Amino acid sequence: MDDFKKGMAFAHRLHKWSHAFLANYEDIPINPYGKWNESILDRDATLAYGSLKWLYQAQPPPPPHRQTTVVWFHDESTFYANDQKVKQWVHVNETAKPYAKGEGPSQMVANMVSADYGWLPSPGGSETAQVLFKAGKNCKGYFTNEDILSQANNAMDILVKHFLNENHILVFDNAMTHAKWADGALSASKMTKNISDKFSVEVNVHDKARQLVYFPDGKIMKEKI
Repeated sequence: MDDFKKGMAFAHRLHKWSHAFLANYEDIPINPYGKWNESILDRDATLAYGSLKWLYQAQPPPPPHRQTTVVWFHDESTFYANDQKVKQWVHVNETAKPYAKGEGPSQMVANMVSADYGWLPSPGGSETAQVLFKAGKNCKGYFTNEDILSQANNAMDILVKHFLNENHILVFDNAMTHAKWADGALSASKMTKNISDKFSVEVNVHDKARQLVYFPDGKIMKEKI
């Protein structure tokens, strides 16, 4: 504990000296430990440890009016196995090389990105807002509003846990979210003119894994509630 206090006091002194020197390059403090051609921390391992321990300890967050605002954009990109163009010179006697037709299997990647940090992982990389998704009726279906909400909750958990000293804004530009309402919500356009026992609301059918269920023709299965 004494080493820590000693290092903390010296770290405060280094901070004061640094600001004074930046304000006036001729303001060089007197060194009671010797010459300025070597670092005091190089000769005193205990002092170096205490100083670094204090400098690297968690600092309290700044007041809200001084916090930086970081804007995060939701990005979705789909990559295809055969999405490429090949141009090259070939010999006149060379035969054509067959290539796979079609775009091939796809992989969708959704993530949050900002100009300040790039992609959104935790500092150690153990947590990430990235979602890998196999789109298509024969795979995981399609990226629905529920998937976007789940990813947004995960991103907010990472921000609250690791980036608490900043204000964060999440921006989503997804066509499905613009017209989304709660499952089971009444729709004025589908209401009957008069009271009817046949009136109900259609919702999408999900399986036990919360994935959409499709008919053989590819249409989403609906049920009335």
